[in-house]
Amino acid sequence: MLLGGFWALANLGLWNNFVIGVVMAGAGLVLVLVRPLRWRLAGPVIALVTVVGSLAGTLRRDYYVCCMFGYNMWRGWPLVWLNRGADGDTEQEARRLALQQHWSADPTRLTIAMVFWACAGLVVVGVVTLAARRATRRPHQSE
Repeated sequence: MLLGGFWALANLGLWNNFVIGVVMAGAGLVLVLVRPLRWRLAGPVIALVTVVGSLAGTLRRDYYVCCMFGYNMWRGWPLVWLNRGADGDTEQEARRLALQQHWSADPTRLTIAMVFWACAGLVVVGVVTLAARRATRRPHQSE
């Protein structure tokens, strides 16, 4: 929780890193405050959010042309973990060659992205658990 909070504060200017810190701090807060957490229900939800979030993160794409002429493409959110690229004599040739390349995955960044999404799933489980407890709580009877 503290590490996530420090990470968020240290990265106020970098949106992706700020979000990573907030989610990590939120997951730590859920682990501290939500007792007992029903892991039989939470585990599958966290696993589902991890897989779906990691795959949905690849919908975000970015590219850049650099250095006479390199064309690089990235996918992934909050961390880029898929990429492909190529160099060519012209920008068009570099782009064409890059599109012919296979995507390569960075396993370290993929692992970090999956940990992020697992923490996001834990936050979702914590919020739903607290909301369910509040909804099932009986109102105080006045005499």
